Amino acid sequence: MKNLLFDEEFRLEKISVKQDPLEKLNKNINWEIFRPILNQVFEKEPKGKGGRPPI
Repeated sequence: MKNLLFDEEFRLEKISVKQDPLEKLNKNINWEIFRPILNQVFEKEPKGKGGRPPI
């Protein structure tokens, strides 16, 4: 049986050795500049009291 506890860690190490393009992007892009835009998009307005009406 394979060691499933560290399986993901080993897989990520193999990808890193092969120069993963996502790691390069992550080093060069400041992702925090997108946070205000995403917060506006996913902002929800309350639609009333909510919940099921009492019987």
